[in-house]
Amino acid sequence: MDDKIYFIKDNAQQIPVYDFIKAMDPDAPINPTHNFELLKAHRLKMYDKAEQEYIAERTINRVKAGDLEKSVLYYGWLKNELQIIAQWLSDTYPNGEKKRIKTSSAIQMEILKYERYVKTEMERIEEFVNGRSDESISKNAGIPPHLLDLNPAQCQCLYGELTKDGHFLPEKTNQTHFNYVFGGGLYPEDFKPLRWNRSKQAIGELILLLTRKPSISRGKKRNARNLFLINNKDIGELSNPKKDEPTKDYGILEEIAKSINTRSV
Repeated sequence: MDDKIYFIKDNAQQIPVYDFIKAMDPDAPINPTHNFELLKAHRLKMYDKAEQEYIAERTINRVKAGDLEKSVLYYGWLKNELQIIAQWLSDTYPNGEKKRIKTSSAIQMEILKYERYVKTEMERIEEFVNGRSDESISKNAGIPPHLLDLNPAQCQCLYGELTKDGHFLPEKTNQTHFNYVFGGGLYPEDFKPLRWNRSKQAIGELILLLTRKPSISRGKKRNARNLFLINNKDIGELSNPKKDEPTKDYGILEEIAKSINTRSV
């Protein structure tokens, strides 16, 4: 079966969407979703920029940015791409409002090609990491579940805020380990809990501010104990923060969360 998605399907000449638009107007702006190859190139260009920023940040902090670390970053980015693709294909906007213009079936097919590409890339990375260690992927038994599902851009920003002057986390905190805790993706084979420099309640406050939920789920309360250390000791199970007795750091955390929640890839 021909892979091309045609714009005209009557008895007249059949040509792909991209070629049709350019034939009508050579200078017409093309939405990347009109063509799979164009869409892929456009999105990967965005990833390249994110990767260069990641490498630059780690170089400044004299932290390794090898193949494994970059694979973890790429996997997290691809995972976020699946969420973006789902929104492209949805009939509603993130706020629940119904889209006025429905995506055509031709464009949907181009987007679905990109979705298949993203999933194939994720499988390739899983095989690469799994080949290095039987315990490298988060689905394996005995691996602590991650805490949140922030996208790479949000993780990068949060890392900078929490490690600034070593206030919440040491300045040289391993960023790959940090990204796993707050973004998920592939489990680093050398993972170590993050060394939290403030109070246990401040962790709970950060979770609530980032998730914008009234309380911390039971799962997150349990999972956090394997992801953080305070004074080199297990923090134990989290409790919901005391809203009438916030920590001295609450105002800072609130500002950080505001900047994170407005970011996207």
